[in-house]
Formats: sequence, C-alpha cells, structure tokens
Amino acid sequence: MRTGKTPPTIIYLWWLICTGKIDCALVIVPNNIKYLWYDELAKDLPEYIQSLTNIIEGTKAQKTALWTQDKLFYLANYECVRSDIEVIIDVFKNKRICLVGDECHRIKNTEAQQTQAVKRIPRRYTILLSGTPVANK
Repeated sequence: MRTGKTPPTIIYLWWLICTGKIDCALVIVPNNIKYLWYDELAKDLPEYIQSLTNIIEGTKAQKTALWTQDKLFYLANYECVRSDIEVIIDVFKNKRICLVGDECHRIKNTEAQQTQAVKRIPRRYTILLSGTPVANK
C-alpha cells in the first residue's frame, strides 16, 4: 500500500462517484489487504467514507446482507467474489459500477473459476492493479 497505485485509484474512484459516472465501486483484493484498503479510503477521502464502505465477509447470509446494502464502496476478496458471483450479478445488474482488481495477477488464468467469476461482473469501468509482472501470452 502507498506504493503509487492505491492513492490515485481512490481519487479516480471518488471523481467517478462525484461526477455521477458510477454509483459505487467494487474493490477486489487479496484477503489480507481488505482492511488496508479500508484504512486507505479514509486517508484520501473524507473520514465518513468508511461508513459508506462494506467489507464483505462472514457467513453466506451475512455476506448476502452486506452485498445488498446500498454503499459507495464494497471490499471483497477474490474467493468471496467467486463464491458469491450470483448474488453480485443480481445486486449490481442495475448499478453503474467500477470494478477494481488489486493484485490482478490473481486473475491471469482465463480458465480459472476465479477469473471467470470476475469477468461476469456487470460494470462500466475496470481498473486492474498489480505490482507483479504478468507474462504477456
């Protein structure tokens, strides 16, 4: 975090929200950095933004309840997206969202279920971030 990718992404997301280009942002990250992203949002945006952010975790029922709340930011890990893809598609089908994939090398295998799930998410914009080189195949 704070390596140059996250702050500009957060500012860009905020601009997309403030200009009415998107309704919300879905940020998909490895599980161990969900809370880092949550903290980063407050560093670059007003602190109240954390009250408009859901970290998606818990049981299937708890996650479904979190997905269906009207928020500006949703933070989830790749495995959660894979397991909740049908709920995500239903929740976001009528919303203009920006999908952010942090450490996107996690979805480089086009045959993987995780990659297939991320590709199915309806979105207006996509931002993919990685500090890991990905082979160009």
